[in-house]
Amino acid sequence: MLILFLYLNLFFSQTQDYFYHWGEPEDGVILGLSISDDVLGFHIMNLADTEITVYSHVSAGQKHFDHYYLHLQYLFGEEQIVEFTGNRNRSTPVFISLEPYQILGNYVYLKDWCSKPRFNIRNGLAIIWLEYNYVIDHPGYDQWMGILYSDKIMITIDD
Repeated sequence: MLILFLYLNLFFSQTQDYFYHWGEPEDGVILGLSISDDVLGFHIMNLADTEITVYSHVSAGQKHFDHYYLHLQYLFGEEQIVEFTGNRNRSTPVFISLEPYQILGNYVYLKDWCSKPRFNIRNGLAIIWLEYNYVIDHPGYDQWMGILYSDKIMITIDD
């Protein structure tokens, strides 16, 4: 019974007002998304027995999330992808070390990103999921690299 509880707690956990929707683990790392009101959370958890370093974001005056993509699939079949990057003159990649079972969380205001004219997001029901695609090797860092997907959830998009 304890094993079942731990499994359920890991793959569908809640902290404060956020439910985490975890994807499938890959090489000791798992990606989850959370959504509460207009706030979308990106969560990476270290499932390994040792500390790992992961790419968090790009510091460019504000946080940019170059390697995160939000997939939206509308009920009528069309799919859109929202990227969390913007214009910048300078930027610095930020890497975070995670202890075993530690979670990295980054948050964005979803309406702010989706309202950008380049995305032309439509109102209605959509299934969403996150992709974390980091396959670039940064010299001097021993970082985790790979592609992860969160679980899929249905949301209503409205102005």
